Amino acid sequence: MKLASITYVPNIGRVSYNFIFANEVKTYFANVSDDNGIRGISCEPDLEALLLEAQAKNSNAVKTLSKVTWNVIDGVGVEFPIVL
Repeated sequence: MKLASITYVPNIGRVSYNFIFANEVKTYFANVSDDNGIRGISCEPDLEALLLEAQAKNSNAVKTLSKVTWNVIDGVGVEFPIVL
């Protein structure tokens, strides 16, 4: 599974993830929050299911996605695609 891109909409705290599956791009969504340095990502059910599947194959998948998400939000350079 490859993550092709992440788009962040700051005014609503919304993140979209574009994954590549067999040359098809599918988009999944999450909401992010940052309350005095306590950061959270709340995935929609379809993204959560995808991550559970990825986690079974790669124990670092969720950790990697979280790190990449916050890097994008913080303006840190990220090179795509990223294999999860």
